[in-house]
Amino acid sequence: NLRETADAVVELVSEIAAAVDEMSLIQARARVEAITIEPERIDPDIAFEVARANRLDWMNNRAALVDQWRLIQFNAMALLAGLDLEIDGDLSTTGTNPARFRAPTGNMGGRLRFDAPLTRLRERNNFRQAILDYQQVRRQQIRYEDGIKLSIRQLLRQLELDERNLETQRRAVIIAIRRVDQTRLSLSQPAPPPPPPSADGSIPIVDPAAGQLAPTATLNLIYAFNDLRSSQDALTSIWINYYATRASLAYQMGVMDLDEHGVWIDKPFEGFTRTSSEEMLLPPPVPQEWLDYLEEIDPPPPLRDDAGIDIDDVPGIMPSIIARAMPSKEKDAVNETEKSREKRDDEVLPASAVIRDEKSWADMIPSFLK
Repeated sequence: NLRETADAVVELVSEIAAAVDEMSLIQARARVEAITIEPERIDPDIAFEVARANRLDWMNNRAALVDQWRLIQFNAMALLAGLDLEIDGDLSTTGTNPARFRAPTGNMGGRLRFDAPLTRLRERNNFRQAILDYQQVRRQQIRYEDGIKLSIRQLLRQLELDERNLETQRRAVIIAIRRVDQTRLSLSQPAPPPPPPSADGSIPIVDPAAGQLAPTATLNLIYAFNDLRSSQDALTSIWINYYATRASLAYQMGVMDLDEHGVWIDKPFEGFTRTSSEEMLLPPPVPQEWLDYLEEIDPPPPLRDDAGIDIDDVPGIMPSIIARAMPSKEKDAVNETEKSREKRDDEVLPASAVIRDEKSWADMIPSFLK
């Protein structure tokens, strides 16, 4: 019979579709279980010691700091007294023979030069500048090390957070798979039979939306598949973020190795060399007696001839000029000048604004503005 054959084909297709859906759910569950990570617990202090031993930029910064410390010693030597011993001599020939050198024709002299540490203005300035530069570079090095330590601690915390989020999201994916399976089974179940007629002979009303093709069951299946996809994407994102954070940690520790294709080689962090803080100390701070010595040095006293010089204005700064409205006629200019004189006699102006000479407004304009 053609109808029976069609029903058998529809039933076979439904069974195949159900088997395919079940296989896809099994595959999704297997993929979820295949995503694994190997958590590695490393102490932040140990990671910091590994970074201290393997980071090349750290070594360069320390070398620059040591060079700055040596520059202080070099400039300090220039502040000391100098004692130089100079010896020179010559030996000439006698007669017409150009190769006849004799001792009586030779001369030898020597002198002793002493440079007292009395005038060391340039050397003192260089010494002060070297101390300031060293303190600045030393603070920068300390700030640099603190930044590395902070970055390592944040990356280690992020790794631990990603490990926990991965397991949480793995459970969320498993729950989404079970929800899809349950919704699919509820959709494939047969429709309920119609209820029997009541005792009074009336037929109860049947909801046409009830059954396997109800819109509610279909929407539940669509929502279940959407949730499954979202949870799988979130799981993949956390897994990728974990390895990206681990690569950043390897970069911060200076142990990132790449193969010939430029791909990062993941290695355990415990096997790398370490350097403790006792093995690589910071250069010492500037001795306090050096700073006290610099504070004791007073500026040179003024010259005797400069004591009687009265400087009205600061050199290099033009005196203040009070802006006034420009008169339109000469008579108005004269009246304006007289009024300004009377006003200046009554009011008190600041020292920088006092006009010493009786000049008109035209004479007060600087020459480079005329």
